[in-house]
Order: sequence, then C-alpha cells, then structure tokens
Amino acid sequence: MEDDADGPENNDACTTAELRGSLSWEKVDAEGNLLAGSSWRIQGGYDTQNWTTVEGCTGDCRPGECADQDPEPGRFRIDGLGLFYYWIKELNAPEGYDKFSTATCVFPSIKVGGLSARLEPRSTGGSPRSC
Repeated sequence: MEDDADGPENNDACTTAELRGSLSWEKVDAEGNLLAGSSWRIQGGYDTQNWTTVEGCTGDCRPGECADQDPEPGRFRIDGLGLFYYWIKELNAPEGYDKFSTATCVFPSIKVGGLSARLEPRSTGGSPRSC
C-alpha cells in the first residue's frame, strides 16, 4: 500500500499493530444479587507462571494492568489484555460469604473476532465454563 512506512509491498498499513481484549465477571449471591468486597487472582496471557491479584473497584477506577475497570460493586472488568486464555480464582470472599471453593474458572479465549470474554454467574445457569 502507498504510504506504508514499511514500503508498498508490506500490506500492513491498515491493520492494528496490537489487538487488546477484556474480561468480565461478577460475584453474586444465591439469588443473583451482586456482592461487593471480593478479590481475585488472575493468570494467563503469556505469563502463565504468575498470578496477579485483582481488587474490586468502586467509584473511580484506577487505570493499570489487571486493574478492575467496572465501578459497580460486585462486577469486574479488566481491559487491555493480550490475545490468549485467562484463568481466575477467588482469593477473598465478601464478609459473611464463603469463597467459591478452590475452583479455577477458565474464560473463553480472547482472540481476533472475540476481543471480550465473560464468565456468567452460576446462579443464572451460565455456560459450562462458568464458575
């Protein structure tokens, strides 16, 4: 293409250099009500050796890698993730509730054509990949 910094024979002038995706999930009680106060550990992308802690954001969410960007208590969203698989485990449950066992929840892969992945709450009868 003309005006391509790498020359006309390299046809990448109209492609995104780096695609980023997002993950979202919720912490709910048995009736499906959102619960504030949980924290989670996330692992995935190309760093499959380390877990990162995710604290729930309420109000003004701080930007950053693996930081919750959904200000509603009990809802979580992490933006800017690379294309890959990701896993979460509940680290701490809200006061008065039990942690969701020791289960590891697997998100559908973030990929071209599917840059967002969501875990449906189990109480809503979600998919087999739900927690």
